[in-house]
Amino acid sequence: MKPMIHRTPAGVANRRAFSLFGNGRRASGSALAAKGRPAPSSILVVQTKYIGDMVLTSVLVRNLRLAYPDAKIAMLCTPNLRDFVISQNIADEAIAFDRRDKGKSLFQWLAEYLSVVSDLRQRFDLTIDLSDSKTSRIVHRSVGAPMPVGFDPTDRPMKFWESQPANVFAAPYGQGGSHYVYRHLSPMQALGLDAADVTPRLAPTPDAQWESTTILAGRGLSRNAYIAVHASARDNGGDGAFLDDGDG
Repeated sequence: MKPMIHRTPAGVANRRAFSLFGNGRRASGSALAAKGRPAPSSILVVQTKYIGDMVLTSVLVRNLRLAYPDAKIAMLCTPNLRDFVISQNIADEAIAFDRRDKGKSLFQWLAEYLSVVSDLRQRFDLTIDLSDSKTSRIVHRSVGAPMPVGFDPTDRPMKFWESQPANVFAAPYGQGGSHYVYRHLSPMQALGLDAADVTPRLAPTPDAQWESTTILAGRGLSRNAYIAVHASARDNGGDGAFLDDGDG
């Protein structure tokens, strides 16, 4: 089974971007160049967690684009986020990999893993493991990039038989604070780079805007109505997700 890959032209701007993290702040700005290392031409970011993590990952990728404008950036992500990564221009290439083994036999999981790794092996100069899991470290090692970046210490203590394949180590939290956005930006600091923009942003696609407008109109909600959104919910909540006026 070949991995599912989507590509999008590099440099497509996110239009009508809106902030998800207040007004943002800027880290101290020096020249964005890795000290003593050649600039990578191909970068893989491993992020196989949830949509909220992907939004924070977009900040890292934006800063990597500023630091390495000629590099092609790929993202290893879960299948359900592949289209999101491309539509938001988070990466130039999205490669789907389901790290969960639920409902799969060992043979099925190994077949998918080997298919993904064979496509990725020795394609990248720089790899960054943001998932920081046992599975992601196995993938990270198998890709075989000359400059793998990982967290030290890891999010969960490793067993005595596990090892960290990285040779560039990022602190659990980098410059700026304890919010998880700074954990996602910590690889920049490990590479000797400054983060020029730390504000997560998304841009609604035309199709998404049309769909949301249609749903709201169908519920009789006015354009100026207050709406609570749980973006990371695992289900749509059914009809109860929309409250009538006066229901609190």
